[in-house]
Amino acid sequence: MSAMQGGHAYCQIVWDPTIGKPMINPETNELEGYEGDIRIESLNCLEVFPDPLAKNVEDCQYIIKAKVRKLDYFKERYPDRGGAVKEENAWLLSSLYDMKSNALTSVGIAGASTNNQQKNAAIELVYYEKRSKDFPNGRMICSAAGVLLEDKELPIGEYDIVKFDDIKIGGRYNSESVITHLRPVQDQYNITRTKCADWVRKLLAGKYISPKGAGLGQEAFNNESGEILEYNPVPNAAPPQAMTIPQIPPYVYKDLETLDKELDYISSINEVSRGVLPSASIPASGMAFLQEQDQTRIGVQTGANEIGYAKVGEIVLRYVGKYYEMPRLLKTAGEGLEYTVKEFVGADIKDNYDVCVIPGSTIPQSKVLRRQDLLNAFNIGLLGDPHDPKVRQKVLEELEYGDISEVWKKQALKEAQVKKVIAAIEKGDTSVMTRMSQFDDQTFHLEKMDDYRLSDKYEELSPEKQKLFLDAMEWRLQALVSISNPQIPQQQQLAEQMVKAMPQQFAQHKVALAQHPGAGGVHMDAGGNPTQPPMDQEPIANVSQLKRK
Repeated sequence: MSAMQGGHAYCQIVWDPTIGKPMINPETNELEGYEGDIRIESLNCLEVFPDPLAKNVEDCQYIIKAKVRKLDYFKERYPDRGGAVKEENAWLLSSLYDMKSNALTSVGIAGASTNNQQKNAAIELVYYEKRSKDFPNGRMICSAAGVLLEDKELPIGEYDIVKFDDIKIGGRYNSESVITHLRPVQDQYNITRTKCADWVRKLLAGKYISPKGAGLGQEAFNNESGEILEYNPVPNAAPPQAMTIPQIPPYVYKDLETLDKELDYISSINEVSRGVLPSASIPASGMAFLQEQDQTRIGVQTGANEIGYAKVGEIVLRYVGKYYEMPRLLKTAGEGLEYTVKEFVGADIKDNYDVCVIPGSTIPQSKVLRRQDLLNAFNIGLLGDPHDPKVRQKVLEELEYGDISEVWKKQALKEAQVKKVIAAIEKGDTSVMTRMSQFDDQTFHLEKMDDYRLSDKYEELSPEKQKLFLDAMEWRLQALVSISNPQIPQQQQLAEQMVKAMPQQFAQHKVALAQHPGAGGVHMDAGGNPTQPPMDQEPIANVSQLKRK
């Protein structure tokens, strides 16, 4: 909004040592300060004074920020010298602008003068100097009311101010404001509307023509039905009668309609963007095309804003990397009810400050058209198997029907359980095998674990962790088999018992053969090993035949 009013505005990321959790000395039980945290300030175009020769913030050799602060701010923010700052007059143009705006709204002191709002306040001046040979990390000087408050390096070694433009003009630092272009049209529209309202106020009730001697006064009319009016006839004059009221010319309404269209055209808000159908015969694809035209017109502005948002995120990470010395908790929300809480410090970022904003994500789009396109792609299977719960969940999320976590609560809980098992295996926790239950969805677990097995993360595991992972999959597979076909485990158990009993049966059979050589058609040598029978001897079938003989 500030950029639309002034053509451009700024976001500044600062480190505020007065916010965050309080730090209490455990020995003295006294407050020693606060953890401090990052704060983002919004600055209008009248509070920042860049280098007059620069075309953008990166080219500025210096930047000066001027902002009105209460005296208590200086005492708290600069405890060493903040108390020496005295009240000063509102000489800053931006302060006058803000205080005038506050005086017209209920946000500030309603109806109060700017002088009353400026009491117990002073203007904080901050001078930022670009990195140079003399100052490798830049320079930052803070002062107020002629009192030097700080003189130090730039907190992160570069400017922490990001500029956002409304209508970018090539080769110029200052941008144009859409309100500047709308104001002349709005003034003409207001003038025409005012004249129409004046006509209604003066002529809507009607007027009457009456001779001067008729004796018919204005008070003779009332609001009663069937009223009788008496008047004095005037010779050679017509009786009192209603006057023919002139109509507003049709070109006035045409002019209002033209001005209204010009406002929409300049601000890039047409019928489709406002939810108004230009014609009943326009198909959905035609409406999508018209909306795309509006988005294309503001594409340059939104693209520049997305670059600015990425720069803001980068500066925030730089502040985190430098000032987050005490452990902080980071909660990462995932799909459904899934979330993770991690403790980290600034050093964990390891100078990874890159932030990417998805192009076009800040452009407003029609949810109705977007939902219809998603449903069409889903029904013909372009997004995956329509019967796949994962695909259905993803499509439902993209449709943006609000909080759908309860709809997929079971799905989210199962995914969280799989990730916990995989995380335990990655840590080498062998007790994970004891925490698996046969009541789990074994098919779901096997599918997710197999996806992990095919990924690069599995290849990065050590051989011991890979074996633990495969053992977990084998356990899941055996549990699935025992549930889907409970007879197979019984048959396996019977087979194992038979295998264990085979050596004993073989030993008994060997003893019987030793006692009766040649029984069963097998001849034994002196060592008890089987040999081929003589060619002329008929083999005996088994021991029972020998006994019968």
